[in-house]
Amino acid sequence: MGVHQENKKEAHEVRSPLKSEMIEYTQLLEEMKIKISDLPRSSPKNADTRQEAIYMAKMISENKNLSTFVNEKKKLTRKELKQFPVEHHKLLKKYKTYIMAWWIIYAKDFTHIKSYINL
Repeated sequence: MGVHQENKKEAHEVRSPLKSEMIEYTQLLEEMKIKISDLPRSSPKNADTRQEAIYMAKMISENKNLSTFVNEKKKLTRKELKQFPVEHHKLLKKYKTYIMAWWIIYAKDFTHIKSYINL
């Protein structure tokens, strides 16, 4: 096997776990009635707002009760967010799809996806 073929094989082996996670991620998005094609449109344009939304998704994933609720009901309502400051309620309302997409990444601990997007 030539050097070029070995490099291709190594690249395929590295991509394979990422590809598997992406397939599972897409399936989980679909369970929540989110299409992967909706994510760019649902993403906050402002970098600070994006970071806030990502942080909110991480906080939700770290809260066992909230994370279990989201996992079972496939949704998150304001009622469940009483413990968060009011500004987070507005963020959730406007960027729910984006937050839920990130929640999946954190809650399911997709290490290869996190690595790919440098988290």
